[in-house]
This record gives sequence, structure tokens and C-alpha cells, in this order.
Amino acid sequence: ARQLGRIMDIYREDVDKVIFVSPLELSTEIVSYWKAICSIRDPKAFEKIQFIKPEAINNFPTHNMSLATILKYSAEALNEIKRTILPYENRTFIHGGLVALDELAVAKYLDVPLVAPEWACIDKYTHNKSNVKMALISAGLEVPPCRVDIRNLVQLSEMLAELIIADPTQTYYLVKMNNRVDGRGIMRLKLDPSTLECHEWLLQEYRKFGSQWKFPWAHEAALNRLYRLLPETIKKSTICQPNDLIKKEQVYSTYKSFERDMNKYGCVLEAEAVGADVGEVTAITVDIFVDPDDNITNIKDRFEILLTADQIHAGNHLQHWGSTIPQSSIEMEVLEKKLTDLVEYLYEYEKFFGYLSVDFVTFFEEVEVEGENENEFEQVQKLWTIDFKFGISDQLANYWIGKNLATVPKQI
Repeated sequence: ARQLGRIMDIYREDVDKVIFVSPLELSTEIVSYWKAICSIRDPKAFEKIQFIKPEAINNFPTHNMSLATILKYSAEALNEIKRTILPYENRTFIHGGLVALDELAVAKYLDVPLVAPEWACIDKYTHNKSNVKMALISAGLEVPPCRVDIRNLVQLSEMLAELIIADPTQTYYLVKMNNRVDGRGIMRLKLDPSTLECHEWLLQEYRKFGSQWKFPWAHEAALNRLYRLLPETIKKSTICQPNDLIKKEQVYSTYKSFERDMNKYGCVLEAEAVGADVGEVTAITVDIFVDPDDNITNIKDRFEILLTADQIHAGNHLQHWGSTIPQSSIEMEVLEKKLTDLVEYLYEYEKFFGYLSVDFVTFFEEVEVEGENENEFEQVQKLWTIDFKFGISDQLANYWIGKNLATVPKQI
């Protein structure tokens, strides 16, 4: 879906040719289908598209290989691409999917630039939620209370105990594996008297000490008790969320299968926003493009917001099923400020450029304020930055298709 959206570049006046490298054999019916769709706006635009299928696509039936890897071993396809782009020297670039080393190899062979940052940046943040979370924190963005790079049950128990002490009223926690994407393999833990033996006593201690709870001597007994009880609670009560609406499959059907991956890849522990499971929290996804031009000095001019959307969830609040465009959950000025801070950090420290998809959640929280007679509470809107991913998102690709086949406002 992500690459199909790139076909819509045929409508750009500054684009003469779009080469679509297909991961499978495109039948005459499929090509005719896309020709009919593209002809809705301009019957002649489809002439700009050239489909190429790597000849090695069926040569490795027992290997799970990326399209770039297969193309790397397809000399005929590579030479065909090279002949095709020859008239467009210095005017050609590659839009890859999830960029890996073989995309770099193909780009080097074709002598064509790849719209992606240096490999060190890609390797650091792709399939590593801990590094992503640390980048968000370093950029000064507000994130859920969290701990990163957890590798075993002892660490997980200790980090969870710390978060519980910081806020004993927090009910739900999420554990996300570093290498998982698109919401797969998220473990969810509920803390209440049915899962944590000392839960009621903990809340009583918290209320008893009040404002003094923040001091180590006040919560020391509670912390030690949590250290003893949490390992068993995590083993018995952490539940893997299903991947999809139809099969209801779980990446981790048992705690042991989860622990194996935790030991191997590491994970992130974070608090879940209160009310997320009852529709009181909205997830927002923003797609931007970060310009690689070093001559740009104003950070706000360095990136362009391509799309904003509120997520639609189905099955449960962690399954992103669709989007409503544009987002209408928070003022754009607030989002732009967060994105500016993130882009400034990624460009300055990682030299990042290209497409970036950023996930937020927003919700209202009661905050105590000083009143004339006694303390009062008011609703304050919070915005947590949850994650970011490199590359073109499915959401953006599908939006491009709809945008180019319908009349829409210029800016969304």
C-alpha cells in the first residue's frame, strides 16, 4: 500500500517517469485496474508508469527476502532500470519502503540517491522503540511515564515498581517489544486487588503519607513489597493484545514466549493514559517530510506537514483500523511546536531527512489548582508523543491516492 501511493506522482508536472518495482507478477487485469483508476483524472498520465518485475523473484522460494534484496540479485531488472533512467541523469531518486542495507546497495549500483538518512540513523531507530523513546525525551517532548531497554524480568519488575511508586493510582501499563511494529505484541498489565496482592494496602499507604510520599523513607516499605510481589504478578496477569479483528491472534500466547523476546531484543515499559480503553483518549498520527537542504536555517522551513489524522480504533483501543482526516483533537499550533522540537533534534544530532510518521495521544486530565478558599480542579489537555517511524506510512500512501483522484483542499 505504501508504494502504490507513489504512483500518484504521475500527476506532478515535474515528474516525467515513475518506475514501480513490483514484488509479484502483475497480471493484465491488475494493470488495467490501475490504468482505469489513474484515468479518472488524466487518461494520459498512466503512460508515465513503467512496471518492472525482478527476474529473481521466484528463485528463492524458501527465503523470506525483501524486495530490495531480490532486486539486488536481478541483473536484468537492474540493467533495465539503468537504461530507463539514463535520459534523466541527476533528476532521479529512489523512494524505498523500510530502508535496509540492500536498498543502499541498489542505490549505489544505479548511482541514484535514496530518500533516506545515513544508515547509522536508520539502524539506530528502526525496530528499536527504546531508542525512539529516548530521542523523544531528548527532544524535550512529553511522553508517558516510562522506562526503556528492559532485558529481563528482574529489570521489568524493578522499573514497574518505580513507576507505581511515582503514581500508585495508575491502573494500566503497556510493555512494547523493541523490534515489533504496528501495534503487534503489546503486553498489557492491569493493577488492581485481583492482580496485585498488596494493591489496597499500597493505596492506603499512599493516602496516609500524602505529600510526604515522595520521600524515600515514606515509600520504602511499599517499594520493597512491590519488588517481592511484582515478578509473579507480571507472569500471571500480563496479557498480549490481539493483532487483528478477524483471527484474534496473539504474538505471545504465553509469558515464556514473551520473555524469550524480551531477553533477546529488550522492551519499553510505559503507563497507559487513563481512559484509553473507554474512548476518552484520542490517538493522532502526523506525516511530515524533512528537507535535506543544508541551506535551510529556519527549522520551521525544514519540514512540511503532509497529513494529520485522528486514528479510528476497532477491536480494542490499541488496534489502528483507519483514520479521519484532518485531525480535530488539538490545536495545530500545539502539534507544530512538538514537531518542530522533534525535527530540530533529529536533524541536529542524527542528520535525519525524509518521511517521518509521528504518533501522539491526547486526553484531558484533572489538575489541582489553588482556589480562593480551597484547592480546586480543572481539566487540562495533555499531549503525549508516543512513537515515530521512518518512511511513508500506509495512511499517507492511501491519502495520496484519494487526494489525487478527488478534489480536496490544498492544505490538510
